[in-house]
Amino acid sequence: MSIVCTSNTGRPDPRRILQRLERAENADRIIYRTEAGTFTPIIHGLAVPWHKRRLIQLPGRPTHWEYFVLGAFRETIGLHRIEARINHKENTTFADTADGGLTLEETPAGLAYEMRPQDTPAGRGALLAVRQCRARGASVLFKKSAWPEMEPGESFPVCRQTCVELIDVSIAVDVAPQYPTTTCFLRWEKLHHF
Repeated sequence: MSIVCTSNTGRPDPRRILQRLERAENADRIIYRTEAGTFTPIIHGLAVPWHKRRLIQLPGRPTHWEYFVLGAFRETIGLHRIEARINHKENTTFADTADGGLTLEETPAGLAYEMRPQDTPAGRGALLAVRQCRARGASVLFKKSAWPEMEPGESFPVCRQTCVELIDVSIAVDVAPQYPTTTCFLRWEKLHHF
């Protein structure tokens, strides 16, 4: 069962939190015990929209258009470890696909994600950033499979990403994500085994 927080802070009422548990049974996940039960936070949203063109820019100048097509991540999801990070920084990993803390799914809208933060400084930082509404969306780091090519009538080359290898899915904290239609939300899932 999942509950969606209705408070403007995106978390259970701190006055009702009786005890913060340091460790979950299966992993070092952040969990809270309240009068209503035990909950774990889940950061979720859309990491990449399909068919939304974005002008990619290097410092000071645009270089090419880029967009992703449905199925672009299908071959890489589940093949290797993909990390959840803050702003793609290696020392901010707070979940990954290997331990089930990061789940990815291709939906009709785009690549959807769910992150269950670990109880580490990076995990607590990610949760705090989302709770404070500083996470402005999401972003993906990947190895390109296609390179920009000129198309008739275009002023910049176009890069159509059809099959890419994901490295990480990051929440964009205090920075704008490449694709402004990405999202980052917080919900609380009730745990039944406590």
